[in-house]
Amino acid sequence: MKNTNKIKSGIPQLGEIPWGSHICHFYKNDDDIFKISIPFIAAGLKDNERCIWVIPNQVYQKRILKELAKYIPDVKRFLIDGQLTIVRTRDWYLKGKIFDGSSIVKRWLESEKESLARGYAGLRATGIIGLLPKRHWPNLMSYEASVCSLLRKHRITALCSYSADVLDSAELVTCTSNHDTILMTADRGLLTVGNTRAAKARIKKVNGVQNSPSARDEPPIETITSKNTNVMSSVLTSSEAASMLSVHINTLRRWSNSGLINEYRLGSRGDRRFKREDIAALLKKNAG
Repeated sequence: MKNTNKIKSGIPQLGEIPWGSHICHFYKNDDDIFKISIPFIAAGLKDNERCIWVIPNQVYQKRILKELAKYIPDVKRFLIDGQLTIVRTRDWYLKGKIFDGSSIVKRWLESEKESLARGYAGLRATGIIGLLPKRHWPNLMSYEASVCSLLRKHRITALCSYSADVLDSAELVTCTSNHDTILMTADRGLLTVGNTRAAKARIKKVNGVQNSPSARDEPPIETITSKNTNVMSSVLTSSEAASMLSVHINTLRRWSNSGLINEYRLGSRGDRRFKREDIAALLKKNAG
């Protein structure tokens, strides 16, 4: 299925996006979540899309309905007829207390099929999934990588929210690599938008320009790069790490395979990355 249609993101800085967009939002507090997720879901409801919101606990539901009512006064009607579903994290992502990526993907595809059969334009989803226990992180990132390529073939658009405060630099980079569009609330209160090369091309093709005209009155957009974040400088490629250790890259791979040094996998190819502080610690240990 080709996703040639454009849909309204509801987020002024993004404008219209293609079906299959996989968006990551790094937030600092609940206000940041609702600032992005509420208009995102409201736009889907208005455009006859089925919407699913995955939340950590029921406390969020009351505020979700209150905030959505500012955009859609009769929002409870969407809950009653099933166009809007609000579900707990444990019931969607942790059935049986385990994170099973293949089962979760199956649930999304079944939900899409059901949505289309009921006459909806497609499926729009959002969730605060970055608060899952860290023991699920490897499975979560593997799942996100597979979803990123899968969504492009379906009428599903997803917005995933992660707390920037609970992720270390390597986790932040891994998370970024597994989404095609990145949103982050900057310290000065502006929305920062960063897109991968593929995402920029897709959004530009859909809109004719990178940013929607509806964003003219919004704060200026900044691209997340190594110039304005400290993330990339603390994460090393295999070649960089091997050079820092003065060993052959195959030696580094053997060390990481044996657990001598921690590694992190990025994207669907599983590229290895290493934290600079881990390399420094190993050097110090060997020197002692």
